[in-house]
Amino acid sequence: MKKSILSLAILIHVIFTTNSQTVIKRETLTQKGFNPVLNTPGDKLLFTASGFSGLNLVDLSTNQVTEISKEAGAGYEPQFSTDNAQIFYRKTTFENNRRFNAVLSFDIKTKRNSELLAPQRMLNKIYPLTNGVIAFSGKNILRATATKSTDAPIVVSANDELRIMLYNGKISYLNPLNMPEPRYIWVSLSPDSKKILFTAAGKGTYICDLNGKILSSLGSINAPVWFNNDYVVAMEDKDDGHRIISSKIVLISVVKKTKTNISTTDKIAMYPTASGKANRIAYHAENGEIEVVEVEF
Repeated sequence: MKKSILSLAILIHVIFTTNSQTVIKRETLTQKGFNPVLNTPGDKLLFTASGFSGLNLVDLSTNQVTEISKEAGAGYEPQFSTDNAQIFYRKTTFENNRRFNAVLSFDIKTKRNSELLAPQRMLNKIYPLTNGVIAFSGKNILRATATKSTDAPIVVSANDELRIMLYNGKISYLNPLNMPEPRYIWVSLSPDSKKILFTAAGKGTYICDLNGKILSSLGSINAPVWFNNDYVVAMEDKDDGHRIISSKIVLISVVKKTKTNISTTDKIAMYPTASGKANRIAYHAENGEIEVVEVEF
C-alpha cells in the first residue's frame, strides 16, 4: 500500500511539472532580511534590513555574508556592476531637512568602498555601466566612470513626479496609457533593451516598446521584474486598505500570459528578484525569511 501511494505521489508530481513546464527547488537562507537582489549569474544576493537600512552580500555557494554598509537607505535598489565585481548603492544624508543621496561603490574582491557621485537631490535609480554608473537626478543625467566611457546606454526610470523617463541619447517622457495624471511605478528595461515594464497605479502592469506603444497587459500584479525577455516575475497580493494580507510570487509568460506559482501559500511572499541566466528567483517573506527558488523549463 505504501509503495502504491508513493508511486501515485510521484505520478502526480510528474503530471504537475509537465503541465506547468517547471520543476521548483526551494531554499530558505539562514540570514534574515528584506528586498533581495540577485546578480546576473545568480550566485550572489544582496539584502537589507527593514526600511532599507544597511546592505549585506551573501555568497549563495558558500553562505558567507559580507557587510557592505550600515548606512540608512543603503538597501534601496542597489545594483551589481555589469561584470558583477562591484556593487553600487546609495548613502542618504539630510541637510536642513532636505534629503541627499550619494552613490557609492563596493569592490567585492578588495572590500573597499568609494564615492562615485557626490550627494544629489532627487536621485533616481542607479544603472550600471561597464565601468561605472549612470543615474537620473531630476531632469539631469549623471555619469560616474572609472575611465572615459563611450557607452551609449538606454535607461528608463520613474521620476519623482511618477512619469516614465527614457534616456536614449536624450531624455524623453512616455505616457503609454495617456493618463491625465501619470502614476507610473516599478519601471524597468528588458534585458534586450527593447521593452519597458511598468505598473500604472490603479490600472495594472504593462509592457510597452520604447515609443510607448502597449505590447502586453499582465493584469493586477505588483513589484514586477524581468526574469528574461520572455518572462516576468511579480507579486500577486491583496490588502485590507492598511496592510498586505496575502501575497504570492508568480512567473508570467509575456506572450501566453500563463502564470506559475513560485512561492508557497503558507507565507506572505513579496518583492521578487530574478536571474534568468541561473533560472533563480528570490524574495522575502513577511517575517524576513529569504527564499531562493530554482526553476527549470
